[in-house]
Amino acid sequence: MSPEPAPIPSGAASLAAPTPGRLVVGLVRGIHGLRGAVRLEVLTDDPARFEPGARLYPEGADDPLTLDW
Repeated sequence: MSPEPAPIPSGAASLAAPTPGRLVVGLVRGIHGLRGAVRLEVLTDDPARFEPGARLYPEGADDPLTLDW
């Protein structure tokens, strides 16, 4: 009998099976304010990935999100 796999921590589901050709650079941890801002756990060592105008793809989406600020 094989042991059961360890449970995936909350918010880390996107790390379990990343989309081929994409890199996980952060995890959304909550919302902030009234303008659609989110709290993000950064998983990259390159801060340029989060500069205004950068395009990020939510997991499972084909359309990018563009960072405003």
